[in-house]
Amino acid sequence: MAKAKSVGDGSGSTILEGVTLSRTLPPLLPANFLSRSALIDSFTFEAPGTTLIVGPIGYGKTSIATEIAQRNPGRTFWYTMVDEDSPARFNSHVIQSVRNVIPDFAPWFNNQIQIEPMELIVKFSNELTTRKGDYIFIVDNRRTKEAQDFAVAAQMIRSLPRNLHLVQIRRNAPGSPVGEMAPTGNFQTIGPSELRFTSNEVQQILAINGLSVDSDATNEIIDSAQGWPAAVQLIARGLSKGAQFDTSAEEIFSSIEPLRLIVEEVVRGLTDEEKSQLVPLSAVIEFTSELAQKILGKNFSQHLLDTWAFEGSLLSKSSLDEPIYKIHSLIREVLYSDLTKNSISLQNAHHSASEYYETVLNPILAMEHAFFSQDFQRFEQLFRSGARTYSLTGRGSELLRWARYAGDESIEGQIKRQTVEVAGHLANLDYLRVEALLDSMRLQSRGTQLDQFIDRFASLIEIAVDFTFARFENLVCNVENALKSDELAEDLDHTDELYALRRLANYRFLIDDLEALEEINLKARDLLAEKFSQAGHIHQLAISAMTAFLQGYYINAQSAAKMAISLSEKLGLASYNYPLDVLYVNARCIYEFAQHEKALEEFQLLSEKAALYQQWTWQLFALSYIASDNAIRGNIELALDSTRRCREKITLIEADNNLTSIVDRSELFIRLMAKDVDRMKILVTTALPGRLVENARLHILDLEDKPWKDENLSPMPERNPREKLYKLITDAHLAINEPEICNEIVKEALKLGSEVGAKETFLRESILFPSYIRISVESPTFYNEEIARGAMDRMQEINKSGSQVPELTKREIEIVRHLDSGKPITSIGATLHISHNTMKTHLKNIYRKLAVEGRNQAVEKAKSLGLI
Repeated sequence: MAKAKSVGDGSGSTILEGVTLSRTLPPLLPANFLSRSALIDSFTFEAPGTTLIVGPIGYGKTSIATEIAQRNPGRTFWYTMVDEDSPARFNSHVIQSVRNVIPDFAPWFNNQIQIEPMELIVKFSNELTTRKGDYIFIVDNRRTKEAQDFAVAAQMIRSLPRNLHLVQIRRNAPGSPVGEMAPTGNFQTIGPSELRFTSNEVQQILAINGLSVDSDATNEIIDSAQGWPAAVQLIARGLSKGAQFDTSAEEIFSSIEPLRLIVEEVVRGLTDEEKSQLVPLSAVIEFTSELAQKILGKNFSQHLLDTWAFEGSLLSKSSLDEPIYKIHSLIREVLYSDLTKNSISLQNAHHSASEYYETVLNPILAMEHAFFSQDFQRFEQLFRSGARTYSLTGRGSELLRWARYAGDESIEGQIKRQTVEVAGHLANLDYLRVEALLDSMRLQSRGTQLDQFIDRFASLIEIAVDFTFARFENLVCNVENALKSDELAEDLDHTDELYALRRLANYRFLIDDLEALEEINLKARDLLAEKFSQAGHIHQLAISAMTAFLQGYYINAQSAAKMAISLSEKLGLASYNYPLDVLYVNARCIYEFAQHEKALEEFQLLSEKAALYQQWTWQLFALSYIASDNAIRGNIELALDSTRRCREKITLIEADNNLTSIVDRSELFIRLMAKDVDRMKILVTTALPGRLVENARLHILDLEDKPWKDENLSPMPERNPREKLYKLITDAHLAINEPEICNEIVKEALKLGSEVGAKETFLRESILFPSYIRISVESPTFYNEEIARGAMDRMQEINKSGSQVPELTKREIEIVRHLDSGKPITSIGATLHISHNTMKTHLKNIYRKLAVEGRNQAVEKAKSLGLI
């Protein structure tokens, strides 16, 4: 995974892509923060153990945790959870929080960012156990999706390593039994009663703010806060600035929302200079000095911002190299209410924010602030890129939320609005609703100016649905239509065209149509060269990876696939845009590199991700490869059971599909390994086309001892490394009875294989194993020795399993049966109408395949293998 700049805290760590660094570091406490040593000293944070800090907003939970972190430098991890965190971002933030302290932690994570959070916690805990020393992990949970978070928190507790103390900050208690919360027996809660300021601490706050501790008026209004930390701090701050509280202590004491009343009083008491800064800044949730200057213009004062951050009562400041400021939530709410009273100031603040976010390439925030500024022309201009980002990242609900602003109430406006709704439903993977809405849109648009646009738009959307359900004939037609020029579509950066080409390339790749794939690759490169975009670059890389793989440039294919995966993670791609195709290419490359166990793990991960995002085509291809590997290892029944379960899954899918053709192709390979000719004859007519199907047809002819047709005997092409390797391996097979010639051919093949990274291609050819071993002795290169070792390991597997049956043709099996009769060779040849020379060739092949030295051994070996 790509990495970015240094953390900037002296740790020497780097930032994982997609991580908001400020959320993986403890907040910066204001300089005049009241240390709560007595409270912290009353608790222990030794490992293992769990501490729950729970209380309403304004109770100083984060401040307490920050002081704990400051007391334990070098051994405290910090993570602030927010609603926007996807599983992948959760994973990245957890690992980053640890790497800020332990830079070399979890090196495996860079290739497993999409691991499930539950599994991540287990692996994280297992690795931390191996590290020396005790650690504290503070999780400041600001999310509202509590059910999911409690589940993750429970997993953290269950997996708690012996050298970690977990501190959770929450507004509400989980409600779990203590036994579940404290499997180690060391559990403690810091709740509202502990978090309230003591009378002594209240007196200290008054003294810090220069207020008299003997003033009855001051004490009365302070007492109304009932020890609520934020309320006490705000009242003290207001009084120290000379504010007069119009709200009485009794009103505050009896209010349902006492803190809000106090906040309103504090805001009311701000000076004009303070309001001129804070009120416009309330338009944004958080800001840098650069954004503040953009919004405030000549009113900007860095000194005031830092002064407020020093006090800590109005806003906070992060400890990053480029600090991020944030007005406390309740104060911002009241300030923003004031901002809305002046429409011009409101619009100007949001407009400035929109311009800033556009310059820093944040299309979503740029679009949202343009809308709030009521600059609807600008909003419409930004909406396309913002909506595209929502779509790419799988945030369909956000698209549906904004859809109502995408058009007016005219027919054209309603159709425009529906285009956003369709994109939202597609991102939410609601395929049936998508197709129903597209039918409606096509009907409504007939005869309008949007007719052509809707037709092209519908095709673009249907490409995703068609591929999901393996409706490849429809896919080809829809891609052709989607690539038509359309002025209304305004695909200025060719992103839509490149997406359509990528899905067409997926199909061509899966059916081994290299010529068509090469044409698509050239077209994609031209489009990207004409106008570069990040999403377009990912599409082109994916197409390039597939092309390189079919050409046999396996190292290049994996390189392009990994780059596409990394960029996809950086952009947070999800839903139907998740990069399953390049994950598949990467897994295929790993398998070709003969790293079988690792490849099978990648295929399993691909299957799980495909199921999560309902991309059934990719799930079936992933499962097919796992089943094929079982078949290769001799586990035919296990492989067939996998195909049966796949067929059962397909019956549960409501949408029209052609997914069974993928399963048919998977079963065809298994039946080929089992030499089930009758079933193969059926499957070659129903399976998804490709090289496997064509090879199966030839195997059927071989197994039935039938001659190949003239077209089967045409010269094999040699346009790329993959074809050259197949040609050389075929020539080696034909020369197998002439060892010197065979070895020279194999040597040439191995040289080419070393250049492109091919290994499994050779290890599938057991008949050539002796040549590999002989060549490794004569030319002991690293690659040749690796292939030889792989061949010997594979032979041991075959001998150990005893399940690898030699591939005798129907004619050869017939000859072996006659050998058992004791008749002379000439008599057997005459009976079978085979010439003497042909009979000698058959016998040589039979003895070689059975690894025997004569007819008696051949008969015994054939009987033991069940061939006769």
